[in-house]
Amino acid sequence: MKVTMKIILCIAACLLSLNASAKCNQAEADKGIQPEMNTCAYEAYQAADKQLNILYKKRIVQLETHEKEVPGEFKPIIQKLKLAQTAWIKFKDADCEYEAFQYEGGSIQPLIKSSCLEDKTKKRIEDIKQMLIEH
Repeated sequence: MKVTMKIILCIAACLLSLNASAKCNQAEADKGIQPEMNTCAYEAYQAADKQLNILYKKRIVQLETHEKEVPGEFKPIIQKLKLAQTAWIKFKDADCEYEAFQYEGGSIQPLIKSSCLEDKTKKRIEDIKQMLIEH
């Protein structure tokens, strides 16, 4: 019995690692193959999230530079931006969980969630870009 359980756990771990290392095959996704569509949507979200993190850090550095020039004036702005970003992340995650929930257990659920996350992240990217321009 113990050997069987170890084999099952090993197989499960192998399958999970294969899924985690899956790469988007856009041609297959374009054919409507659901696992590929899910993978491509997730990768698109990850790319948008990476871009957002770069821009957010750039904005923080911009504000910190101003803080060095005018001590005390920009520190509250930095704190408020950090609070806003944390709140936005929580909202984004919760809202996309809500949006995907109606597809619970369906093969399309990961696509719905990843697409939602990507859309909201792209909107936030535009917000951060605007902050960088204005200040």
